[in-house]
Amino acid sequence: MPTPVGAAPVGVAPGPVMVTVDLDLACLYELADGSRGVVQPLGGLAGDLHGPPYVALGDDNRFGSASGETLFVNLDRAGELRRLLVFVYLYGDGPAFSRVHAAVAFSPPTGRRFVVELHERDPHARSCAVALVESRDGHLLLRREARYVYGYQADLDRLYGWGLQWARGRKDGD
Repeated sequence: MPTPVGAAPVGVAPGPVMVTVDLDLACLYELADGSRGVVQPLGGLAGDLHGPPYVALGDDNRFGSASGETLFVNLDRAGELRRLLVFVYLYGDGPAFSRVHAAVAFSPPTGRRFVVELHERDPHARSCAVALVESRDGHLLLRREARYVYGYQADLDRLYGWGLQWARGRKDGD
């Protein structure tokens, strides 16, 4: 059964001015066979729920609405997953995290919903590692991270030791 992970970004500037923010939800993955990659809106890397990496994005919300974005994880294939790093990043030249109010909700099929509010704002951060999901003794364990990074995906990769090669990407239609 796919499990949704969602981000609901809302950008607010001081005073009555509303700021639209394109906050993208993404995931670095490592499978049990050692293969690694990323699921993200950039580069059309939307993932695959029924084949590797067993993680897929819903629609890309480009306008900062409260409905946010959704990332699905196929828990029927949990044994194929070694670790997932769920993260968000600011697309484009919008404001840094100091002006973004966001939360990422994890909704497992059983158990309680788990929400990570991104309120420890770094005035210069462009991305944030939200949570790390690791396979341990046949179970997936979720750990809150909320680690802000000045850079983007490549910087999160280095911080968590994924070892991927990165190139500048664009969203379809940009």
